[in-house]
Amino acid sequence: MQENSEKGITTKQAKAITALLSERTAKDAAKRAGCSERTLYTWLADKDFRAALRSAEADMLDTVTRRLSAGQTLALDTLEKLIQSARHESTKLTACVSWLNMFIKYRDMKDIDERLTALEEAINNGNKK
Repeated sequence: MQENSEKGITTKQAKAITALLSERTAKDAAKRAGCSERTLYTWLADKDFRAALRSAEADMLDTVTRRLSAGQTLALDTLEKLIQSARHESTKLTACVSWLNMFIKYRDMKDIDERLTALEEAINNGNKK
């Protein structure tokens, strides 16, 4: 088999990783990659294959994060318009609940990040002594 020296996996395994990231089931991913489901599970037990899969998943999450960040202003503007001018009260209510839920999640995430940063600083300062 042809080796992909950069990631320690074969070209066929790289194709399987792409399929795993886009198909709903392992069976469908195996079919799309042109291998058996059993072979796919064998590859999933291999550390190099799993590392390449984790790397591909991380790349995909980075792309998703960038797209979400780029669209956040539009999404918030749309919610704000719905809150201010929707014709149906149920639409306004749904927009308000969505806005408040996002605010609470953001506030909680920011709080956790600040607390984690403080803990890391305390640990690092303790290790310097």
